[in-house]
Amino acid sequence: MTAELLARLLSYGTLTAQNLLTKLKENVLFNGDISNITLNKDNQNRKLAYYKHIESLLDLQQLAPNTLTVLSVIALAPDSGFPVKLFYVWHGSYINEIQILEECGLLVKGSQRLLLNPYMRKIINARKMLSLSQAPDFFATLLQTVSDSNHEHIRFALDILNTTLLFVDKDDRTTWKKLVSHGLESSSRLHHYRLFQKLLGEYEGICYLYQNITNEDRATLLHYKATEASMIHQNHVKALELEEKAIAEACGKGTTRIFNLSSMYLDAGSYCMKLCKPEQALDYIEKSANILVQTQMQYSQNGIYTMTTYAKLLYQQRKFPEAARILTSCIGITDKVYESDTLTKGYLLQNLAAVHASMRNAKAALMYYAQAENIFRKFLDEEHPDLLICKEQQENVIGIDGQMVDLLGENNA
Repeated sequence: MTAELLARLLSYGTLTAQNLLTKLKENVLFNGDISNITLNKDNQNRKLAYYKHIESLLDLQQLAPNTLTVLSVIALAPDSGFPVKLFYVWHGSYINEIQILEECGLLVKGSQRLLLNPYMRKIINARKMLSLSQAPDFFATLLQTVSDSNHEHIRFALDILNTTLLFVDKDDRTTWKKLVSHGLESSSRLHHYRLFQKLLGEYEGICYLYQNITNEDRATLLHYKATEASMIHQNHVKALELEEKAIAEACGKGTTRIFNLSSMYLDAGSYCMKLCKPEQALDYIEKSANILVQTQMQYSQNGIYTMTTYAKLLYQQRKFPEAARILTSCIGITDKVYESDTLTKGYLLQNLAAVHASMRNAKAALMYYAQAENIFRKFLDEEHPDLLICKEQQENVIGIDGQMVDLLGENNA
């Protein structure tokens, strides 16, 4: 109740925390006046304990610096709390500090989570007591997690990034720029559009305000503006225009090793496909695939996605030998990356079989269909549509000989 009342009073914006503490001391917490508040427990007066609790809530600077940093880091987590094991991994085993916070009534440590009262969390964050440089290892780990959109804790990390955006002092500009950039990529892939737009505004500010901004940074900003135009506003004409500006900016000074240049070409190709410009789309995606090969980035999940997209475009334009070559290369990549059968490999084999059927190579098509079916059975149930389609195409391979069929793809990849 106390935390909620204090949060409500502070939310009106007419009082600072220090002024509120002063007024409470004058009107409520005056030690000599025992008539204002009388709290009893086990027949003993607890008024002094109440004084201490109120002062802890409003004068958090009394805490030791390490303890205050621990409290501020925990407050970055959502209201559901900070998983204990994850906190120890990301920030460290601050057992003494956590015990002090428990004794002060500021923190509840459950069996699995570190919990703050929601209003207490708002008060702590609103005080903006944490900077990036105060917890460098924590924010380095956060950056590492945010950089991997497939990480098991990626959504939790994005929640923390969202709070960091509002309440943490960005005194380490290099780390902050990386956090925002990688946060944009991950929030885009996970369709976390509200955070994406917040980070896009922050990144635009970084490009205008920070020194040593490179053409890579400016190109990246245009790239994400194109993403916004396409994914949020559904304006693919504008998206293509912005993406082409991003590519021009990226390559304008002879810089072709920008880490996301391949993604720029891939997205430009995607916008061209949506605008029914297949030849232009194929040109862009071919360039994307070539960059991946040059930089050895085809051995990544994004690399495989780009290569398979390229193969599908080749297939749709009836360039069957080239499509078969790319798909065969992708299967080799999955063997090196995963070192065992995966569902992705199953889809690649099925698509390679369809390409060979289109080339009237029934023997090879049957062989690849059989390999794909064996992999599908390891991961999919008997009634799964993709397994049924694969079996149907395998049974009718003679009938589809020379005909184009729809290619399968995990998540349309």
